[in-house]
Amino acid sequence: MSILLRYIAYDILRNRMIIAYTLFLLLMSATMFSIESNPGKGLLNLLNIVLIVVPLVSIIFSTIHYYNSYEFIELLLAQPIPRKRLAFGQFLGWVCTFAGFFDWGGHPGFTDRVQQRGPQSGADGGVSNPHFCGFGHVGRGAHPR
Repeated sequence: MSILLRYIAYDILRNRMIIAYTLFLLLMSATMFSIESNPGKGLLNLLNIVLIVVPLVSIIFSTIHYYNSYEFIELLLAQPIPRKRLAFGQFLGWVCTFAGFFDWGGHPGFTDRVQQRGPQSGADGGVSNPHFCGFGHVGRGAHPR
C-alpha cells in the first residue's frame, strides 16, 4: 500500500490544479490577515472561504483524478492486490496530499499574530478534507464504462 500511496501522491503533486489551490489558499490567508487589524476577524473570513473552497476542490479533484487514472486502477486490479487495500491506498493518498497542501497553504499558523487560533482553523480543514475526499471516492461507483 505504501507504493500505491507514493504513486498517488506523486501523481497529485504533478498536477497544476493542486498547486494553484495551494497558492490560492496561501494568498487568501495572507490577504485576510494583512487587511484586518483584528486577527479574529481575519480568521473568521478565512474560515468562511475554507468552508466553501475545501469541499468543492476535494470532491471535484478526487473524482477527476479517479477518472483520469482509471486504466492504471484496472491494471492494479489484475495484480494480486486486495481490493480493499487498493481502495484504501487511493483514499489515503488523496487525503494525505490534500491535508498537506491545505496545511501549507491555508493554515494561518505562519503569522505570529494568530498563534493561539491557528490550530483551530487547521483542524477545520483537516477534518472536512477526508470527508469530502471520501465523497469523491464513493461517487466513483457509478462509472459509465
